[in-house]
Amino acid sequence: MTNDSDKFNQGEFSGQNYPLFEGRMINQYDHQFREYKSGTGRTAVWEELPFSAKRIRPQFFINKKAIDERRSSFPNSYRAAFGAVSSATNERTVQATVIPRNAVCNHSLVTVWFHESQHAKTLVWVCVANSVVFDWCVRLRASLNLTFSLMFDMPFPSIDEKNKSYRYLSHRAARLICVTPEMKDLWNELVIELDSNSLPQWDPLLTAISLGRRAKIRAEIDALIADLYGLGENDFAYILTTFPLLDRDMPALPGEPKSTITRDLALLALFRLRRQPPPPDIVPFFAAAGADVSAITGPIRTLETRVHEACKLGAVAYIPSGRGAPVAPEEALRQLNLFTER
Repeated sequence: MTNDSDKFNQGEFSGQNYPLFEGRMINQYDHQFREYKSGTGRTAVWEELPFSAKRIRPQFFINKKAIDERRSSFPNSYRAAFGAVSSATNERTVQATVIPRNAVCNHSLVTVWFHESQHAKTLVWVCVANSVVFDWCVRLRASLNLTFSLMFDMPFPSIDEKNKSYRYLSHRAARLICVTPEMKDLWNELVIELDSNSLPQWDPLLTAISLGRRAKIRAEIDALIADLYGLGENDFAYILTTFPLLDRDMPALPGEPKSTITRDLALLALFRLRRQPPPPDIVPFFAAAGADVSAITGPIRTLETRVHEACKLGAVAYIPSGRGAPVAPEEALRQLNLFTER
């Protein structure tokens, strides 16, 4: 950016400018996590946006002519992207989403470009990258930066394009990502690419804006990715316990120091996916997985009951700490409708 500083401006959206995306603007399945407000450098002020008010407001724009001159190296396509600045001790390490067309990214975002006609592959890649299983693998090796080579050294599950899981994941990711008009073409072109009768043309009402529905879909994705990796229920349970910073803003169950709604919902989703009964007592179940949860578990020990009671308290899974609060119980209870949409 230093060598090209003359090409950047703080103008407005127009036919002459492209928005410049930075790592702090995105979150998992969200390319509009924050908008720029004021200031520069370390004193810059950014504000997080609710899903009811998403918009792209970068700190900088870049002159369209400068990009067009380098068009051969700039794919004018939807691209997967992940934040390059992270740590294995963060609440979540990998933050991936899809960047819209006619946008550029600075050094804090690494982009992954597939062929223009492979939107499904882009969306499936984002699903895997954002999964707790993949994140756990990355945390074993990551330090302060996520590089392209590190990410592509990680084991990816084998997902054949003809497998129904491939279609399922791409549909679910589209519902999470395509919540605003600039992503409409990604959705509609995915319908054509997959020749899908189960995914109609884009309508904002079909996307996942409500927090409860987003949590439900994310738990389904995590469960399906765990299944594609070939993990047992105990393996997945252990991995979920290695993310201790999750759910710090959510209300805890009686007798417990903090909420575990993300852990419990994702694990319940795997049991639902496999049509197996969830454990009646999570303490011995987690002990068999190599994790002692007895000190942080209250009197509610049945997995399904734990999720139901947490929802009644307004707890929602997958909400970044410091950025959320309990919701109305009827909204939180939407998380229980696992694998009801096909």
